[in-house]
Amino acid sequence: MRWLSRAEADVLIREAEKEPKSPHLADFIRLALNTGCRKNELLKLSWDRVDLKANVLRLEGEHTKSGKRRAVPLNDEARRAFLNRARFRAEHCPDSDWVFAHRNGKRIRFMQNGFQAACTRAKIKDFRVHDLRHTFASWLVQGGVPLLEVAKLLGHSTIEMTERYAHLAPENLKAAVGVLDRLRNGYVDRADAVVALKVSA
Repeated sequence: MRWLSRAEADVLIREAEKEPKSPHLADFIRLALNTGCRKNELLKLSWDRVDLKANVLRLEGEHTKSGKRRAVPLNDEARRAFLNRARFRAEHCPDSDWVFAHRNGKRIRFMQNGFQAACTRAKIKDFRVHDLRHTFASWLVQGGVPLLEVAKLLGHSTIEMTERYAHLAPENLKAAVGVLDRLRNGYVDRADAVVALKVSA
């Protein structure tokens, strides 16, 4: 399972911004890294499913691999990427329904060549578009986000699909069992309880 470090991701985005034939590429990468959406979930995304007031994008069952509806919250970086796309739309194709559109308003269907060219310039090897999704999940787990919450964000149908990321944060499990020592000694504070609840989830 391949994922990027923060430094690698920054370099990749900078190189993507240099793609003259793919002005959408850097924003696509930003959104994939910050939403965990699959390639086609983003490339087939229409503006009527993006709510920048509520900072959420909505995927209906017909748009997801699992066939289940999913609401994806937007952080600041994802919101900036959508605003970039909105400016592109206003300038080139104001009547287009698609977030990722060509200047003529037609939906972008392929971006593999530009992506691989950016990876080559960034000296990132053996990395696929789908690995951006792995990177999103890996960063969250390393940041201490419980697997159950990561599973919901990814739209996984079972928690087992998300458990492959568990090894990235072994310290979370150590913190959880440490609560038992403090319980045995008659003391556990609220923060300890929160840690235990998160890991058990």
